[in-house]
Amino acid sequence: MKRKIIVQVLLGIILMTGMLLLTGCGQANKEDTSNDISSNKSTTTNVKDIENNIKIVDSNVGADNRLSAVIKNNNNFDVGMIDLVANFYGSDNSLLNTAKESIFVIGAGREEAVRFYDSAPADYSKYEITIKANDYSSDLNGYTLMNDKVSMQDKDTGDEIDVTFTNNSDQDIQNIDLQVVYYKDGKIVGMDQNYVNDLRAGSSEMSKMHYPYDSNYDDVTFDQYKVFYSAYNNK
Repeated sequence: MKRKIIVQVLLGIILMTGMLLLTGCGQANKEDTSNDISSNKSTTTNVKDIENNIKIVDSNVGADNRLSAVIKNNNNFDVGMIDLVANFYGSDNSLLNTAKESIFVIGAGREEAVRFYDSAPADYSKYEITIKANDYSSDLNGYTLMNDKVSMQDKDTGDEIDVTFTNNSDQDIQNIDLQVVYYKDGKIVGMDQNYVNDLRAGSSEMSKMHYPYDSNYDDVTFDQYKVFYSAYNNK
């Protein structure tokens, strides 16, 4: 009888120990999942979800007859290799021309501008811009954003916009894509873009950005401008 009681007690201890171990494992798994969700990495690779969270916040055909657009990445992670497709339509809704441009990388919550190289058709009635992500957009396709490693200053000299970047890190920055968008009465009238390559650690470099002009290369007046940029390295 005494032996039977001892065996029952031992079995009870073993069962309680197993339950505690299972509870501990469940808590550990729950904490790991929480850490994954709170990280700044992509939680989705669904292309449609990525596209739906990238919005065109402004666009217009400027005085130079070229379409410019400002887009914003509303995803909570950085996105790479975004294609923009602009279709121009006639008054009868016939497709007159398609223009394409790309953005290499755009940070979470940031805006960037793009100007389409092809001129808008002279007789277009409307245009539509489509955002296209790729299967590798969520992992930046090998790019690393460096926006937090640079500081930017801009100045209107009366002849141009001088934009100065300073590399505040201890490593070189391979690329900085720079755009200055010009506005008149709240509408885009023009844009200039430039690139800074191999900005050495601790150094500064200035880009002189041209004022907007029309299709005849005559100056166009503006009352506001905005600077957009994206600094990044390739792995």
